[in-house]
Amino acid sequence: MGVNPLISVVTINLNDGNGLSETLSSIFGQDCESSMFESVVIDGGSVDKSRDVILANEKRISYWCSEPDDGIYSAMNHGIQRSRGEYIVFLNSADIFASSNVLRNVIDGISSNGWADIIYGDYIRKQSDGSKKNIKQPDKITPREFRPPLCWGISHQSVFYKRELLVRMGGYDESYSIAGDWELTLRALYKYGARQRHLPVVVCEHTIGGISDTDTKKSLAEIERVWDSLFPELEADDYRFYADRCFFYRRRANHGESLFDRGLFFRAVFAAGLIFLPVITKKKFYESFD
Repeated sequence: MGVNPLISVVTINLNDGNGLSETLSSIFGQDCESSMFESVVIDGGSVDKSRDVILANEKRISYWCSEPDDGIYSAMNHGIQRSRGEYIVFLNSADIFASSNVLRNVIDGISSNGWADIIYGDYIRKQSDGSKKNIKQPDKITPREFRPPLCWGISHQSVFYKRELLVRMGGYDESYSIAGDWELTLRALYKYGARQRHLPVVVCEHTIGGISDTDTKKSLAEIERVWDSLFPELEADDYRFYADRCFFYRRRANHGESLFDRGLFFRAVFAAGLIFLPVITKKKFYESFD
């Protein structure tokens, strides 16, 4: 197989042949030496044209399979097992790199800034109405990014995890179906002491509207469980009450609805007071991570 690549790009797919084709085109269109990265595709036994897309790109894919799995995090763990790179980034079907220079810029950033366990950049969020917004992520990941009022977390498509770290942690917790990427990142940082580094590189573009945006009840329940298991000092009842309200307004922002429509502005002002009250009372908790 030769020298192991620096980066493994893992793509998870299920019955999204068009999205898979777009993602693979983005990967193989990188202006970077092919020896520096590899493509790993884990397909969950798709019955659409996904297999044809994989076969059309088979010579450029280091490893692929198409078989039933136990969910997205089971598939991602399979991808970890089959990857050979020093770092792994998950770019799933329909997600794309923001430009053809992404991997080269990330590799240059690693070379000039030194190694870390978690390296992440910025991203472009594509709204359901087709508009795009550049999102600059914080220079340091703390629980603040995962709390109300926005509950955005960190875009996992923009994160490069050191493979050795993921293996040592046992990969993703497959008992989750939505919040496993949140849980893994927070567990890596605050239970395994992972070193992190933010690079000023726009890594990816992804469209909102996944299950975390549409099934907010289940998403919220899993987020509660993440906080209960990793940060029991933060009362779950507080998080549940205020996160429930933040999801309500985030959904409307995602779908391009103005807060001035149908009286949402006044309800948002009222909710803001409710949201920020516990944030203030938990200030010392969050400051402990600065």
